[in-house]
Amino acid sequence: TKSAKKAVPKENYESDVSSSDSDVDSTRKKMKTSSNQGVVERTRKIDGFHSFNVLEPWPNIKPKKKMLTVCKIMIFRVERLDYKTMFHKPAVRLYPDLADMYLKVIKYPMDLKTMRSNLRKYQSIQEMQKDLIIIFDNCFTFNSKKSFEYNYAGGMFKQLRKEFEDSCVEENVALPENW
Repeated sequence: TKSAKKAVPKENYESDVSSSDSDVDSTRKKMKTSSNQGVVERTRKIDGFHSFNVLEPWPNIKPKKKMLTVCKIMIFRVERLDYKTMFHKPAVRLYPDLADMYLKVIKYPMDLKTMRSNLRKYQSIQEMQKDLIIIFDNCFTFNSKKSFEYNYAGGMFKQLRKEFEDSCVEENVALPENW
């Protein structure tokens, strides 16, 4: 049984596009362009990610105001995916008894609250994407492969590309044809 998507409230960002499943799919088909920006699917091992597919850099979005709106939508969508709220606030605040050990292992802590507060500082969608990847890399690095946290984060990580595409559709951002 296919579960219904929750509609993203329009008051959280500037958008006038409906987000129902059929509208998103038909809009995505209409919005693709024939840019030569290539996107290559690949899998490689990197510290923390083990064998998860590597996210290719997201295509540039201009003007900056539209890019920031897509960033806002992405943060909202990842917060919605994170139903356990593991990534909503800094890990050292959520798990104070693990703070010392966490900071010995994790050199660049990141969370969605920090990303939201840094929103205006992002100069490109790729900067925001890197911060999202840091959140997941930190989780994969700190937790064992068999842990709930590792697998929970892995499930979310696999959905980032689709969430990005859907965010672009909602903001009428054309994606390259081969994206």
